[in-house]
Amino acid sequence: MRDSKALYINLSKGIFSEREIPKEVRDRFIGGRGLGAFLFKENMEDEPIVIATGPLNATPFPMTGRVSLSGRSPLSGTIFDSNAGGSFGTFLKRTGYDALVIKGRSSEPIYLYISDKEVRLEKASELWGLDTLSTTIKLKEFHGNKVSVISIGPAGERGVRFANVMEDGRRAFGRGGAGALFGERGVKAIVVSGEGKTEAFDREKVSNAIYEINKLINTHPLTSQLLPNLGTAGMMRVINSFETLGTKNFQKRSFSRADKIGGEELKRRFLKRKRGCLNCPISCERVCELEGREITGPEFETLWALGANLMIDDLPFIIALNEKANLLGVDTISLGSVLAFAMELKEKGIEDFGVSFGEKRGIMELVEDIALRRGKGSTLSLGVKEASSMVGGEEFALHVKGLEIPAYDPRGAFGMGLGYATSNRGACHLRGGFSVSFEIYGVPRRVNRLSFTGKGAHVAKAQDAGAVADSLIICRFALLSTSLHHWARALSAITGEDWTASDLEKAGERIFNLERLINQRYGFSSKDDTLPERFRREIPLDEMLKEYYEYREWSEDGIPKRDKIAELFGDDLRWP
Repeated sequence: MRDSKALYINLSKGIFSEREIPKEVRDRFIGGRGLGAFLFKENMEDEPIVIATGPLNATPFPMTGRVSLSGRSPLSGTIFDSNAGGSFGTFLKRTGYDALVIKGRSSEPIYLYISDKEVRLEKASELWGLDTLSTTIKLKEFHGNKVSVISIGPAGERGVRFANVMEDGRRAFGRGGAGALFGERGVKAIVVSGEGKTEAFDREKVSNAIYEINKLINTHPLTSQLLPNLGTAGMMRVINSFETLGTKNFQKRSFSRADKIGGEELKRRFLKRKRGCLNCPISCERVCELEGREITGPEFETLWALGANLMIDDLPFIIALNEKANLLGVDTISLGSVLAFAMELKEKGIEDFGVSFGEKRGIMELVEDIALRRGKGSTLSLGVKEASSMVGGEEFALHVKGLEIPAYDPRGAFGMGLGYATSNRGACHLRGGFSVSFEIYGVPRRVNRLSFTGKGAHVAKAQDAGAVADSLIICRFALLSTSLHHWARALSAITGEDWTASDLEKAGERIFNLERLINQRYGFSSKDDTLPERFRREIPLDEMLKEYYEYREWSEDGIPKRDKIAELFGDDLRWP
């Protein structure tokens, strides 16, 4: 396997440097999210933005076209990582860099150009103010189409706390506020262009591992039927049927008109074609036709956030609203949550933001005001936690550690509640362990969704496996039909090293614990492992937390014990 290196970028001084990533770091943290957490910890005083690839990027393995972005969230104050699919990770890997570590602030708007031949800082004054798609188009017109672009929109420029970073104008580093970090540092975009490859140590073993993985993906009903046929929108009917679809700001657990905004209806009325990330056999992305235009269609979470959560069943309106959010550069989950929060405030007579449940009137205008931090939208641009401290209604501000709750109502799947409470980046269905995979879909086996017994171990194991997926990097959907055993074989074939599923599990545990320790240094503890009162009344969270802490060998304060730290890190866990 080739040497691994990171590119350090000092925006304040306009200088670059390369540093080797030692093999022992790769062995312990793999790449992607794990490498991002390690490099963030090593440079914690600067609170850098870290963009990291994984060892399976730019290889023939399926479902590896992703990339990880880490930093300190302006929304939650925790370390966070965000993960996007597409081609950027592959192109970055081909430049010869496994990670970018971005420090400092530029005195003027810039974009980064990185290839396998040169690295440049370019002025971006003419791009500042443009939406994400226009930015991508202009940069590809200048640099050619054999590049990949990540960029922010007006929301990131203005520091909206849930601003996102869009990849090639269609995929998102959505949660946590990555766009605000870019904007704060004066970074409008990053353009990458590389032609290198990740060489396989054993091509025959690579071919065999690919065959085995593809066979499983192409025969499992979720990855061979539901997701390819309907995309993530196909989850709408299933989740709603289990009364686990948060509706009307989680005042309800199901949406009576969910079929009007689900995958079947999206396919019947608007689907033009489907596409996927590089090397993906599923192609879950929906390209829709709306008013004669081809646009990226909404994912399940967006259909929920801008649909069921707002009591809206107008699918063309949701598609158009999703497009506006992507162009402005805002996370649709947090956006839908702040809109639902505003609607409940009006419903309860606390504050009138001009929007109401079930009504489209005023929503488009308020979304623009949020993204541009204009008028009352400026308050909502801070997220529900901060907004509620200003206008009231804290009981309607549904978040964990400042990050808004996603679609899955934890009252219908207790493991999701535990996952939200303990996720290192705040309320997150993926970083929390995506327990609906075993609580609803029965993967790898069904677990009673309304029981708390055993959930501590189930959720912790799922969180660690997720950390592995985010570090290799593979799509989370890969774990619906394959196991870490298959990916250990893949990693062994690429690197020539002997990896087992147990090795990966230990690395995942190490990564999750490192994130936890970073958050501890920011003042987080068990007091923050909680849920909104709306959920706590019906979920036995305390019992699940007790079991979870015991399984993880953490103290009652939610902090890894000394023996656990020694087991995972030895004597090497030093802080800057």
